[in-house]
Amino acid sequence: MRSFLRFLPHVFIVVLLLSLAACNRGPGASGVQVQIKNVQIGLKPGPIPTNEDTLRRAPLFKAGHWTPVFVEIEGKGKLENAELVVEVIDADDVLNTYRRQLEVIEFSAENPTYSFVTYARPGKIDSPINVYLRNKQGQNLCPANEQTPYGQEASSYLYVTLGTRLAGLRLPGGDDRNNSRAEVAAIDNVSELPTKWFGYNTADLVILTTGRKEFVSGLLDDEAKRTALLEWVRRGGKLVISVGENQQELTRQSLETFLPVEFAGLATPERIGIFWDSVPGMEEPIVKGAKSTLTVAKMKPKAGRNVRTPVKLGREETPLVAQASYGLGRVTLVGFDLDKGPFVGWKGEKPFWEKLLKESGPAFATQAPAQDDMFTRSGQTVDSEEIQLQLQRGLESYDGVPIISFGWIALFILLYILVVGPLDYFFLKKVVKRLELTWVTFPLVVIIVSAAAYFTAYAIKGDDQKINKLDLIDIDMHTRTAQGTTWFSIFSPRIQNYTVGVEPKEGWGVKKEATIQPQVSWLGTVRKGRQSLFRRSYDYTDDASGLLRVPIQVWSTKGFQASWQGPLEDRVDPIRSELSQADAALTGRLTSNLPVSLQDVHIFHRGKAYKVGTLLPKESKVLTNINSLPADQWIDASAVSYGGYPSARQGPVIADPEPARAFIKSVMFNETRERKQGKSLGKNGGLRELDQSWRLRPEDAGEQAVLVGRVDLASGDAEDILGKPSTVTKLWLGALPGSNAARPKLLGTMRQETYVRVYLPVTTRK
Repeated sequence: MRSFLRFLPHVFIVVLLLSLAACNRGPGASGVQVQIKNVQIGLKPGPIPTNEDTLRRAPLFKAGHWTPVFVEIEGKGKLENAELVVEVIDADDVLNTYRRQLEVIEFSAENPTYSFVTYARPGKIDSPINVYLRNKQGQNLCPANEQTPYGQEASSYLYVTLGTRLAGLRLPGGDDRNNSRAEVAAIDNVSELPTKWFGYNTADLVILTTGRKEFVSGLLDDEAKRTALLEWVRRGGKLVISVGENQQELTRQSLETFLPVEFAGLATPERIGIFWDSVPGMEEPIVKGAKSTLTVAKMKPKAGRNVRTPVKLGREETPLVAQASYGLGRVTLVGFDLDKGPFVGWKGEKPFWEKLLKESGPAFATQAPAQDDMFTRSGQTVDSEEIQLQLQRGLESYDGVPIISFGWIALFILLYILVVGPLDYFFLKKVVKRLELTWVTFPLVVIIVSAAAYFTAYAIKGDDQKINKLDLIDIDMHTRTAQGTTWFSIFSPRIQNYTVGVEPKEGWGVKKEATIQPQVSWLGTVRKGRQSLFRRSYDYTDDASGLLRVPIQVWSTKGFQASWQGPLEDRVDPIRSELSQADAALTGRLTSNLPVSLQDVHIFHRGKAYKVGTLLPKESKVLTNINSLPADQWIDASAVSYGGYPSARQGPVIADPEPARAFIKSVMFNETRERKQGKSLGKNGGLRELDQSWRLRPEDAGEQAVLVGRVDLASGDAEDILGKPSTVTKLWLGALPGSNAARPKLLGTMRQETYVRVYLPVTTRK
């Protein structure tokens, strides 16, 4: 008996180990062995003029933006019901996961590895990113891959080349590599192309060369990859396409509505001169070489596409460079190959690249933020004028919810320390004369102070859920599509997990059933700093169309951003226009079919802002002899503000009822505003896809005008506000659209701000 008892602990340990092995055998049960062989977060770096060794540069991505994550797995056997899980933290230091379901994989001696593309949106510059391979029960099939990559700041610039690696590409500000805010990444393998439109979100400008026919064919033949690129452009992306010898690859039916030009064959001149705004360094022509043919694609602008042609072939009308819009995005076509001779090696190659990138992409910031624009808080440096920070502050300002200043908090902490320390000791020693009673008084003081703090906060902050929401809808009458962008913040009166989704609201002329899946994510200011020890987590749905179980602490706020895109209904135009230009004046008629009145309506055309005033539903306005002023003057005009933001230094103040008035012009036209102010700071890093400044130039082709207006503020009961026509995007909390569940009623109160931009056709008359 004693012998048995002596071995009993060993038997227990063996049984425990066998139980653990049985619980974790997951993949072994099906006979598959698998491991994550390699993970690349971001895009491979491209060559730069200094011939820096690309193998010594880490993959590139911008913090706060979606970025591709390339995963290579290796194994033996058959892998079923598995998923790739990418875990990262957002700007509030909350863990979130994006999942990709994997199809059945058969590993073999011929195919021992498989590669996949998934996605992540890091909330910090130095955000840790973990990649897991799990089965449907949530068990890890192999050790996780853990990395802490260092991303670029949101205000930096990332140019991405597709196809040939462009060794001669010269970036803006690229002469000083130590101070440059720009980088170049390269995708030269079709398998690395994103299959989701937000996979390009990290890029400020994409350059597609067509010199490699197999690459172009691989991109355009793959519907998912082609659709991802075109959808990214339609949502505000900027794309350059160089086309020469392989012109026929772009004549596909799938690109008919996308391209702003028609191709009319090829030309093979002996030389071409590039005259683009008298840029120095391009005086010498591109000359046909002994081993390289100079091939030019003949392009003819399509009528009504508002095509700008800044460079033409000699005295001919054939454009060498053509630019036009596609949705919110911009397409620039260059009529010769940028990845072949004789352009490669031309003396004007570098200044041409610099001019092309500046004219086709976002305006490059040449100034660093001034020191007096910066403030430091908790070891984090934040630019106080960053537009996204202003937006976030505006959404987090709730009337009736004051912010307690740090001075008061520090005072209460000091009083608490005095009570539980010296005062408690003095009372027990001098008055009661029984120090052992501290076992009673100490927990009693803690309970009383905690209860007092809770009920004080309850009295100050209340028990109502509050939502602040800002909608911007862009309606493009050429592509007959609408895009809604919404930002909102939720103030939670209790600890609660939120499921968050959005969809377009009825009444704005959008085909709801044909809407492309929305994209929903967190809103916050990207920074570098310490990470919290205590983290909660939430999940993205497939395609990031919603968020599941987002934790918000009691009396705390969390910001979100979302977008959707869909076609317009055929029966009616939201804004019907008959605009024309003659003798530098804009005239015509406007008729609104929107469900709400538009206030402060202006029409922008060729560098001018025409004041329309109020546009009522079903109202038709004739535009003749209307007042105008330079567009940049209207954009730079200061918004009329009311009250101010709650400030930790000022104590509670009345929240601005319409905070978007202070920054919405910068969201829509920041480059124009900075140009007017003589600055070039690029403070719209997280919002560049919404900046339409390039449409307002005086040298614009003139076949398009931009109408801008706002809807009256709506505030009150959240469910009532959501039902009003002033709401463009319908918010779901507690369930997701398309889940066969009824939308839960919104609780509490909501403040709704709405702004509208409409892109209208214009007939030009000489």
